[in-house]
This record gives sequence, structure tokens and C-alpha cells, in this order.
Amino acid sequence: MNQLVTHTFTPSQAETIAAVCQRMFPPTQNWPGAEAAGVPEYVVAAVAEGGAELHAFYVSGLDALDRESHALFGAPFTAIAAQDQDRVLEQIDAAHSADGPDAGARLEAFFGVIWEHGIQGMFCDPQYGGNRDTVGWKLVGFPGAQWGYNAEQMREGFDSRAIVIKTLKDLRDELKVTNG
Repeated sequence: MNQLVTHTFTPSQAETIAAVCQRMFPPTQNWPGAEAAGVPEYVVAAVAEGGAELHAFYVSGLDALDRESHALFGAPFTAIAAQDQDRVLEQIDAAHSADGPDAGARLEAFFGVIWEHGIQGMFCDPQYGGNRDTVGWKLVGFPGAQWGYNAEQMREGFDSRAIVIKTLKDLRDELKVTNG
């Protein structure tokens, strides 16, 4: 984790955020996953910008996640196997908790927020700190920011992966070249 993480969260909390993001977007043989895309760093930056209330919500949620993991598997979330991490997150998503329905609802709310931040971090323009090397866009075949599309590119069935991916920075750089 980078230094931003350790200034916003403890190393253990940052590791838990990274583990949750990695379970949301796990690496495969052909795709690098959340960490390579910078999703955990994006989530941490979003929390840092969200202020003290959001930070407290995350700290509480991370603590509850570790309690849930302990209750189910006898260890913190980061110390259990990936498939067990998936089981913990699946239970939370279904609003079930070993600590009862109220804890399940709180964990579900936390998971909803970290899920939203994770989605943003995977698919945002890289200028916002996530989607490093446009990993998320490549995953779904999104060509990024474009000035427009020609008739062929708008044809039904056109494979948008054939379009060169551009970020907002790329478009700004093109304007500088055009306008000298």
C-alpha cells in the first residue's frame, strides 16, 4: 500500500480494504485484478476526501468485518483463504451475520459502500486514481473518452475493443497539439 493508505488507515485496515477489493475483482490468468488497477488506493482516497464521518464508518465496518471473519473462521479477514473471504462477503451481502440481524444490516451497509467505491475505482477515468493503465476499461471493452464515433463504430455488433482507448488526459493532450 502507498503512503496515503497508512496516513488514512492503519496498515491492517488498509490490508483489509485491499483484500475486499481483490475479492470483488479477483485476478485471473488473463486479467490482473483490483490491486493492479489501483482500486484499493482509489477507495482509500475516496474515504480520505469523504471526511471524518465516512472514515469512521469505514473503520467501524472494517472492525465488524474482522469480527464476522473471526466468528465464522477464527481469524481476521486477511488471514483466511480467498474462498472463505468470499463466503464472509456473500453472507454480508445477504445481510446475515454471526452476530445477529442488526450486525448483518450494518455490515451490509458497509459492504454496499465499499462495493460502490470499488466499482468507481475500477471503471473511473484514471485521472481520479483508479483504473490504472485502463485495466477496468479493457476488461469490459470500453474505449474511454472519445471525441465521437464514426458510422462504422456505431454499427450494431461493432467490437469497441478495436478503438484505441483514450483517457481525459489524452483528449486534453490532443487539444494542446491541435491548438498549439
